[in-house]
Amino acid sequence: METIVKAKLRTSLIASSLAVLGAVSMGSAPISQTDKDAWAAALVTVNEAGLKPESEDDARGIISVLINRAKLRGVSVHRMALLYSGKAFDQDRPRRRWIAFLTPSGEEPRGWPKHYPDWDTHYKPAWLARIELARKLISGELEVCDAHHWGSRYHPVDQSRAQRAISEGRWEVHSCGNTMNEFYRVKGVQIPD
Repeated sequence: METIVKAKLRTSLIASSLAVLGAVSMGSAPISQTDKDAWAAALVTVNEAGLKPESEDDARGIISVLINRAKLRGVSVHRMALLYSGKAFDQDRPRRRWIAFLTPSGEEPRGWPKHYPDWDTHYKPAWLARIELARKLISGELEVCDAHHWGSRYHPVDQSRAQRAISEGRWEVHSCGNTMNEFYRVKGVQIPD
């Protein structure tokens, strides 16, 4: 029963994200796969690390993990973002719903909280820079971090999973810079070129 619920949730999340992407691109030039990948990876970084300047190393690490895992699974970065961090694309979640409405063009996302600073002045430039960072990492213009997973240093579920994998000898901590999250490599796994 639980597997059926998870499968339905995953299908719903994927459909929601495709609907958002379709709405964003309607009436404009087609969006390239690199642009879809960069948008999805950047969106996940906002969900996982925020948009403040001090989150850039986390963003680089998270995007790197998505790129590395996409190569290992033979899927696009966009698809990997949906699989690894589907909650970021959930338009019906109760908290921080606006993240699922971030667009490649950078207009204020639907549901932007009124008590937050002005989107165009304070956050739009950071969001567009985040997409550009993702694009450069995906294209190979910037070097990616060799991590396979990330997790919060403070979230009990993330830490439990990581500590179990480390104690079993499957994972090792891997630095992706000055990050709030912790990054990990799976021992013995090589990322294909």
